[in-house]
Amino acid sequence: PGIDGIFLGPFDLSCSIGKVGRFDDNDVKELMQSAESAVRSSKCFLAGFQSGGRNLGQMFDAGYCLVCGSVDLGLLREAARKDADSANELI
Repeated sequence: PGIDGIFLGPFDLSCSIGKVGRFDDNDVKELMQSAESAVRSSKCFLAGFQSGGRNLGQMFDAGYCLVCGSVDLGLLREAARKDADSANELI
């Protein structure tokens, strides 16, 4: 029992310091690196979303065991776009 993994959300972390989506900002990078380091030094596995400026190889090299390429908002947007396209075909 307990916590097996910790999932980092780069967008959430950037928002927490008022730098929404600015993944190239030094403060955001430092916060991500600090969080990643803390997880790696724990007994938990590191997981997270792929963020701008980092490819999958870089993330796995940084110690990630699980990387998600899509975020929930992006998935919802794409589903809404498909629904709208289907409706427009009928109009």
